[in-house]
Amino acid sequence: MGADRAVRVWYLNLWADLELGGAVAPLTLITRARKFWPGLRQALVPAGDLVLGMDRELPEGASARLWCATKAARLRTEDAGLVLPPLPPLEVVREVNHRAFAGSELDGARWWDGEGSLDLTGPGVWRAKRPWSHAGRDQRVLRLPLTDEDHAWLAKRGAWIEPEVPVRREVGTPGFVAPDGRVFVGHPVLQRCADGVWRDSPGLANDVPQATQDALRGRVESWGVRLAGAGYFGPFGVDAFEYDEGGSARWNHCSELNARYTMGWALGWPDGRPD
Repeated sequence: MGADRAVRVWYLNLWADLELGGAVAPLTLITRARKFWPGLRQALVPAGDLVLGMDRELPEGASARLWCATKAARLRTEDAGLVLPPLPPLEVVREVNHRAFAGSELDGARWWDGEGSLDLTGPGVWRAKRPWSHAGRDQRVLRLPLTDEDHAWLAKRGAWIEPEVPVRREVGTPGFVAPDGRVFVGHPVLQRCADGVWRDSPGLANDVPQATQDALRGRVESWGVRLAGAGYFGPFGVDAFEYDEGGSARWNHCSELNARYTMGWALGWPDGRPD
């Protein structure tokens, strides 16, 4: 960690969820995503490294680093003359980023494959998320009773279904699985989001009780072990949030698992990052 190394070239494919779902990201979305690149260059990309699409002169044979190791990202970096480091198989990357792989700790949350009755009861508001949805895309708020439009949306593909809860605060904890299976766990980082879209990461979640931080990091380590068992290695992040339940605070220790880099990933390694 923190050792001297050669210059690397990063490809920040922030639209990776669409690639994982088999779609081609529209140019308008790619253009919007690129607006985050300057901020990520400072927050994520180590000093001295370059960014594909921002820097014109790239060292011949430089090693590539991918935000998410999708097929399109691998092809794009190879076309640019970059050398890909060892990467997990594409089918593994797709599997471990699927919503059903990690799920959620919320009561009643489940994967629905589109067959049979959904049978939603309990809270009157639910949220449905497509398999590789991200940043608020491909999600739908469901209010009981379901409308014909809800049924039509759900019938197209399967979805992760979970109750909608009032979120108090959100954190993300970075992790890293080495090629030999070792798991590194960082520290929880505060996240500010709006409608599921990341806005900024103001710093470490020092105001979260230490016992909760330890529980969050423990969950991340467990997920790192599971990722390694599935054949994945590389960066990952586990999102969590504190929510209100009947006036009491509870934590959903894993609201989302991303087998890739995340926006606040680098902030969670004050003692040195493992990549």
